[in-house]
Amino acid sequence: MQDVVVLMPFSEAWSTNVWEALEKISIRDTGRQINIYRVDMKTTPDEWLANHIERIDRKAEIVVADLTNQNPNVLIEVGLALSLEKPLLLISQDRKFVPTHLKGRIVETYDVDDENSMERLITNIYLRIKETLTYLEIKKTDALAREHYTVECFANRRIVHIEKYFREAKERINILTTNLSFLFTEYNESGKKFFDDIQWALDKQNSKTKIRILTLDPESNFAAKRGKQLGYAPRVFRDRLRKALKNTREISAKYETEIFEVRVYDDFPNQIMYRMDNNIFHCVVAQPTQSRRHMTFKLDRFQSGVETSFTEHFQSIWGQAT
Repeated sequence: MQDVVVLMPFSEAWSTNVWEALEKISIRDTGRQINIYRVDMKTTPDEWLANHIERIDRKAEIVVADLTNQNPNVLIEVGLALSLEKPLLLISQDRKFVPTHLKGRIVETYDVDDENSMERLITNIYLRIKETLTYLEIKKTDALAREHYTVECFANRRIVHIEKYFREAKERINILTTNLSFLFTEYNESGKKFFDDIQWALDKQNSKTKIRILTLDPESNFAAKRGKQLGYAPRVFRDRLRKALKNTREISAKYETEIFEVRVYDDFPNQIMYRMDNNIFHCVVAQPTQSRRHMTFKLDRFQSGVETSFTEHFQSIWGQAT
């Protein structure tokens, strides 16, 4: 049985009617595959509520969120579901309640006082839950069937032509690195820089690309250690990191935080990673030269082991970074 958690206000005048309608999904599920529930179905002391909700979201296969009236707790939970990359199904009594960064998603609207509208809501959400569960099962089966597979390997990052993947990104660019100066490197005779391609992805018409960049804190002890590994005096290496970070933040400041955000961490990430949509590039970290000069591997997000090795690793560091 698969868990489907519903995020919605509990005390609105319409809450009970909407929940009772959604609860009927379990009745339609004659195969008993779906366990649909709300986060308040178990008694929880207030001081443990946040942890309780987070555990439920981590356990749930699918998240259904009612955006009506933009309840703050619901929006926080939606953010958590997005960060965990959970399949997210949205409902609302009016599209005006849909936050800007979610407007590109499908939203099932309903009228709580219209019986036909509520019946349509139940049907549509039930079908979408079933479709999502089928997709998750196919992905899981496919991953298990490919525990051994071949990936592309490049002698160094230069020949990957990573700028092409920056430009083609449609949903996300995630970067985990120690030194952002690479992004300001000119890679052709016309003086084009990698950051030019990142900005192009952001500024192209109808762009939905979001960027998250994690880089080493120039003031951390680890920055000095990495500088020594590469043959730099700590002050010189810190200055390089500071300059690149300053330039990056100046660019990110032109966009809303939800579109472009930069954070710093104070420990080695143990990997250099670039993710553009479902393409992931893993760069070898080694002494005594920069990772851009070492082997780079190209993987697909859906390949077995990639989710835990790279996607969850990035999310874990992101949550601890500042």
